[in-house]
Amino acid sequence: MDAIVPLRKRQDEADRHFASPSYRLAMINAAAQTFVEAGVPDDQAKEFMAKVAAVYPPATPEELYFERLEDPMISMALGERRKELSYFRTGEPVWTKEDVNLVEECMKDLLDRSKTDKTILDRFTKMIFGDPQINL
Repeated sequence: MDAIVPLRKRQDEADRHFASPSYRLAMINAAAQTFVEAGVPDDQAKEFMAKVAAVYPPATPEELYFERLEDPMISMALGERRKELSYFRTGEPVWTKEDVNLVEECMKDLLDRSKTDKTILDRFTKMIFGDPQINL
């Protein structure tokens, strides 16, 4: 498990990273690929992956979908129009061509509005960084 979550890191730090479904998926896939490339026997690789999955369950399609949907820029661009995404009609956590077109349309609208309304950039910055009193 040290290949995925180094022992020198505290558990809560590892948990914070593994809270992201896309990170979990990428790390688990990378570990599996490393096992294949290293020639680790299938039974050993499966046993190890089962241990990892017990602590950090694989990301579900729905978790991955909502992680992307909650991206600050997409969230801000869509606003109330997020209810128009196909997921909210079908319950299927997939991005359709229509969904991509909707996001594109909303992004263009957001950019157009930001040219005349300077508070949009401020709102976006606060959405990403939170408190405007950040000391970098």
